[in-house]
Amino acid sequence: AGLTARLSLGGSLFISSGSRPTSYYQPYARVSAPLYKNLSWVSEWRYYGFGEAFYGYESFRSHLVTTGLRFTR
Repeated sequence: AGLTARLSLGGSLFISSGSRPTSYYQPYARVSAPLYKNLSWVSEWRYYGFGEAFYGYESFRSHLVTTGLRFTR
């Protein structure tokens, strides 16, 4: 009936050099699956990674997962 799931992949990457070399990495994946005509299940995963070669205590890594239902009219 025209109801198909959708997958999106992407992200960003930043690398710098110099006196404070830094790297930032943020990939993501998103899934949207229709359940009924006006109702979809949506879920997303994001990863945040920030690193500094000389200041390791400022580095962090984190996963974020969100999910829910989307009602449309």
